[in-house]
Amino acid sequence: MKKEFDDFPGTIYKFRDWDNKYHKKILLENEIFFANANSFNDPFDSIIPNYGESHLSKSSLISLMRDKFKRENPSMTEGEISIKIQSLPGNTWIIDEAKLYENLNKVQDYYHKKYGIISLSENPFNILMWGHYSNAHKGFCVGFDTKALANYLIKEVNEGVALYPIEYVEKIPVQDKNDNDENLAKKMFFTKNIDWKYEKEWRLIATRLTGKTIRLPKNVFKDVILGFKMEETYKSEIISFCKNELPHVKIFQSEMRKDEYNMKIRLIK
Repeated sequence: MKKEFDDFPGTIYKFRDWDNKYHKKILLENEIFFANANSFNDPFDSIIPNYGESHLSKSSLISLMRDKFKRENPSMTEGEISIKIQSLPGNTWIIDEAKLYENLNKVQDYYHKKYGIISLSENPFNILMWGHYSNAHKGFCVGFDTKALANYLIKEVNEGVALYPIEYVEKIPVQDKNDNDENLAKKMFFTKNIDWKYEKEWRLIATRLTGKTIRLPKNVFKDVILGFKMEETYKSEIISFCKNELPHVKIFQSEMRKDEYNMKIRLIK
């Protein structure tokens, strides 16, 4: 994970629905959930980088893997590298050209199970995000202190943790034989089609946490924004809970602007 926070937004946000018992746990239990990319609403999200037509031959793929292992393990002999390639789980994705695409999907599924994902945003004002992920403005939005969140995960989870903004592009990235593991991960998990640019997403990934939750320290929580269509009963529940359990957290009420298609927020606690 990057440890220089100067270019990070001070706060990153998660949109939630108070009607959903699992979504409520983000406040009530201080929990965040690491999802499998297979569950996302974009079928192109986190797909394995395109190898390009010039790379889709048996000899090219074996050469790619040889270069990768040699770069990561300079002391390995050619014989040891050959044994390593043959012993890879699902190695037929390299050896059997007829099943190449089928087995690339299996490799993709392997990485999806390995890396859990949390999708966040730097923009709490986007009306589409509220509409899609916060029950049509009836939900809420939690703001995390970006630096505190990153530091906690580096300390407590450490291995396989990364936090980066999504890069929005028009074409699926092509994997280069000189890509290291970090570059491959960025192309797979931190690249999306340009149509999703409005989300201004920051993505957090971690190994061995797919489908699991972790409990965050209270200092990571910074803001809560209430949807302008949220029921008054729900607002009272959140305000009361934060007053007792998260007294440092600021609570804002979102409102529709009268002069433009946009939102504003008003501090209420």
